[in-house]
Amino acid sequence: EDHVRALKRVASRVVICFDGDEPGQRAIAKAIALIKQTSDLQISVIFIPDNRDPDEYVRDKGVESFQKLMNQTGESSTAFLLKFDRMGLNLANENDQLEYLKKALQRIGELNDALEQDLYLNQLAEEFSIDKRDLKNQLRESAYSSAVWSGTGPRAATYIWKSSWENRKYS
Repeated sequence: EDHVRALKRVASRVVICFDGDEPGQRAIAKAIALIKQTSDLQISVIFIPDNRDPDEYVRDKGVESFQKLMNQTGESSTAFLLKFDRMGLNLANENDQLEYLKKALQRIGELNDALEQDLYLNQLAEEFSIDKRDLKNQLRESAYSSAVWSGTGPRAATYIWKSSWENRKYS
């Protein structure tokens, strides 16, 4: 957290680049979660070809090549996390598809930008041959359910208002 705060003082954007193997991917996901939890920094994720280590790539290809890679291959944290959520799933299997779609909709629902949400909903609709309206409805229902269960939704507000009204004492 201290590192993220220090970064926030000097930058508005952070580029994450770890090893391309599974432990490296998990480290990226963990770094994204920490950054999002403690700041509003824009995040890009860089992939090193052939699952190489960043230091190995710089040794073999040079700093200029690494800088070029950084400028050309960055993707958003959401795009990375949507790919990361596929790990260990067989998307030819309907149960795994449903599990992935639920995770993906949860991630998309956490986005504050409607255009960004729309972009990822379009991608899911196209990839899984699902009507985008159905995905939007599911996203809306999930957000509503989450709000109600967390005590921040309309039902919770109605209950709180109703309870305070019923408990009012008249003199």
